[in-house]
Amino acid sequence: MLDLQSQHNQFLVTDEDFREFNKYGLPVAVFCPNKCKTVAFGLLQKWNVEHAIVNGKKFDRNKVVFLIK
Repeated sequence: MLDLQSQHNQFLVTDEDFREFNKYGLPVAVFCPNKCKTVAFGLLQKWNVEHAIVNGKKFDRNKVVFLIK
């Protein structure tokens, strides 16, 4: 389980991470390592094994990093 008080720039990796964090309705940052920058910031809307949707935009879970800020 995620402990929000100890989460500073932590990664969301597993479906369990996504479920736990989504309960709080807090925004996540989507970081693209290829571009070396944050490409989205907002609410995690939906996800499956391959993709996650943040602010209406679909991201490949294998190509970006989801961060708790």
